[in-house]
Amino acid sequence: MELLHPEEAEQEIIHEMIYDGVKATNYNYDSAPAQAVLRAMEKRGVEAFILGCTEVPVAVQMYKLQGCFVDATEVLAEKAVAWAGGEVNSSLPHKTK
Repeated sequence: MELLHPEEAEQEIIHEMIYDGVKATNYNYDSAPAQAVLRAMEKRGVEAFILGCTEVPVAVQMYKLQGCFVDATEVLAEKAVAWAGGEVNSSLPHKTK
């Protein structure tokens, strides 16, 4: 498995979406540049995106971004529940396509 990072300009586009979109509760934010970043990264071989920042899963939902996403907070919560002996509801969606 190879880990690929967004280029600096791509990181700035995602950063702007987080601050000017999600944190500003701007439901009309133009997410087309962020979606273009996802497509460009897929062309470079990215098969799944790790959503490591807590605002990015919100952006995925708010702006209906398309891709294969892994929500790091969700994975951590599931592992914590399982570690504590609880049952994880596996019927919940984990990826958005």
